Amino acid sequence: MISNYISIDRVIEKINRFKIPGGYWNIEEIKEWTYDALGAINDKHSKIKSSCYIELYSNKGKIPAEVESINNVINKDTNKRLELVQPYKDLKENTYLINSGFIYTAMSNPNSVLIVDYYTVPVDENGDPLIPDNRLYISAIEAFLQYMIAKRAFMQGKILANQLQMLEQEWLFYLPAAINSQKMDIMKDPKRFGRLANKFIH
Repeated sequence: MISNYISIDRVIEKINRFKIPGGYWNIEEIKEWTYDALGAINDKHSKIKSSCYIELYSNKGKIPAEVESINNVINKDTNKRLELVQPYKDLKENTYLINSGFIYTAMSNPNSVLIVDYYTVPVDENGDPLIPDNRLYISAIEAFLQYMIAKRAFMQGKILANQLQMLEQEWLFYLPAAINSQKMDIMKDPKRFGRLANKFIH
């Protein structure tokens, strides 16, 4: 798990220095695009574990927006773990499926409460996403934001296609680098590497 994070303000400062003709954005777009970039990197080591309750009504419950990837689902009434099934298969007792932001079950009590453990992007006191203090992570997110701003400018005829392509290639260069950076950090940390190795030895 990553222990150090930086504010999104640091990235915004960099974006402010990188002027794209006709490019504009607002803070809500920056937040949304940052979540998109973190989602593309999709490294659980950059996220924190949390849990929440989901109330079911007729075996259907709304998944909170902050829930990114569900790790575990437990029936609060019976303390039994539910197993994930693929959509469009028949649901049985103690199973669930996820579709379009909702969780569906086939509980004998259709108005049960679920305890859901999940991974999520950490946020600061303002609710803004925090970014792992990792050079490759930061570079990848900056590249993605610049690409998204340029994409809008290109659609308005403000920049040329080769300029947009150059920024897209920069994003695609940093993306796998950010994904692999955490693997490298684990190898450099003797304790974390030892725990990882034990999973394969035992």
